[in-house]
Amino acid sequence: SEDKKTLAYQLGESLSEMTDHYLLMTATPHKGDPKNFSLFLRLLDKDVYGDIKSLERAMEEREAPFYLRRVKEAMVTFPDTDTGIAKSLFTKRNVKTVPFPIDNEELDFYDLLTMNS
Repeated sequence: SEDKKTLAYQLGESLSEMTDHYLLMTATPHKGDPKNFSLFLRLLDKDVYGDIKSLERAMEEREAPFYLRRVKEAMVTFPDTDTGIAKSLFTKRNVKTVPFPIDNEELDFYDLLTMNS
């Protein structure tokens, strides 16, 4: 229903209605819920993925060849638009831990959040 749509989904709907060409990228994996997945794909094409049955039909018939799934690990280089030479898509990641002080109340809150239950 309309009231259960997240703000992110509502934004996706608005953007998809403003253009003929729409690129949707997400780091969120499919959760196994066909209805949720159908709603997600409706942002790309309301006709093909109007409901769960149309999604199931498209998957069975292996239609929709214009949708691609790529993981970051597979997309490490891309040709430079000027030279055509492949260059790295991602900058080197530098990870470091930065210490910071917290008071007892913050520490108690942190402990509650990170408790294994």
